[in-house]
Amino acid sequence: MTVAFNDVVLLRDLLNPEAVPDLSDTKAVLRQMSTFHWRRKNLTSVINILAQALYSLFAANDPQLKALQRGCFRYFQRGGQCVDGPVGLLAGIIRQPLILFYHFFAVALLSIWIMLSETPVWKLPVAVVGSVGVFWKACVVIFPFIWSEVRS
Repeated sequence: MTVAFNDVVLLRDLLNPEAVPDLSDTKAVLRQMSTFHWRRKNLTSVINILAQALYSLFAANDPQLKALQRGCFRYFQRGGQCVDGPVGLLAGIIRQPLILFYHFFAVALLSIWIMLSETPVWKLPVAVVGSVGVFWKACVVIFPFIWSEVRS
């Protein structure tokens, strides 16, 4: 819904009578529609990537994704910017893809920290290998969505 409402506002501004006096002027409308595509890109990309990454994170059932799920909940429990940032991204208030990247990998690094700090010392070598797997899984989750949005 956030994207739909944003699209309505953008179209209203781009196709208003001052910008396009005659809607039958195909060239003027197409020029404004091209502008529309690029103006909406940051918002739609951020929301699409975040929604798809969260779905991948919480719908799957492997150990690395479980570690990332646990890290995500612990990240939110920290409060403050750890909640405000992701909620702002999902609500469309924050439209900066790098902020999404920052929060996603902050969750991944917190997940790794939790994994390592809760492991007994004698199992630490196995946990280090597991943490590499968690980081790899985080990359495998988000980078295909980023690539898909950049390509389109």
